Amino acid sequence: MDKAKSSLIAAIVVLVIASIALLGYAGTVNSQLSAERSKIAGLTTKISDLDKQLSTANDRLNEEAARASSLQSSLDSAMSEAASLRTDVENLRTANNDLQSKLNDATLALQESAAKEAMPGVSTPLAK
Repeated sequence: MDKAKSSLIAAIVVLVIASIALLGYAGTVNSQLSAERSKIAGLTTKISDLDKQLSTANDRLNEEAARASSLQSSLDSAMSEAASLRTDVENLRTANNDLQSKLNDATLALQESAAKEAMPGVSTPLAK
């Protein structure tokens, strides 16, 4: 039995040494795992910061798009108003020309009438 006890003690010693080695390895793996968790936490924070920056940039982009749309609407309205004003100016020019023509015709008619009254029976060169 001495041989069996010695074998058993040797096996127990080997198991204790293996357990100690495994505990050391487990400690190393746990330390590496903690380091990786720390890296993941840092990356998560960085991702969160980048996500906030992206959100801010998107908000600014949306604001600028809304501003551009508003400016385009204002420009379209101003262009429409300008076209309307050009039409109004052209209508006023036409009306002015018509009035000027009527005024000229009336002036000539008055001059003719005055000339006929001044010299009855004589035709004047002002008549068209």
